[in-house]
Amino acid sequence: FSIGNLIDQLTGPQISLYSLSWHPTRCFIAVGTSDGFVDVWGPRMDWTAFAPDFQALQKNVEYIEKEDEFDVIVDDDTDEVVKRKELSDKIEERELVDVTTIDRI
Repeated sequence: FSIGNLIDQLTGPQISLYSLSWHPTRCFIAVGTSDGFVDVWGPRMDWTAFAPDFQALQKNVEYIEKEDEFDVIVDDDTDEVVKRKELSDKIEERELVDVTTIDRI
């Protein structure tokens, strides 16, 4: 609760704002801008509580994931893991990917 003191300053695009709206019970506001985007602000989060090695970025950075980075392996199927790793390594070694040949599994 504040009694008129500035407690935070929101930064965003330096363009025209068309609308402003706030959540009726939570600390969130949203603005509609002239470029067609909606910017939403809320309480600042300390993400290191969830991921100790988290580092905040000043702007977005493109992240290119590895082919099998987010694959889910069920029942610790190690043979399948080895096959996927070998296939992933082969794909990374080649620049062109053959999409017409069917390999036997």
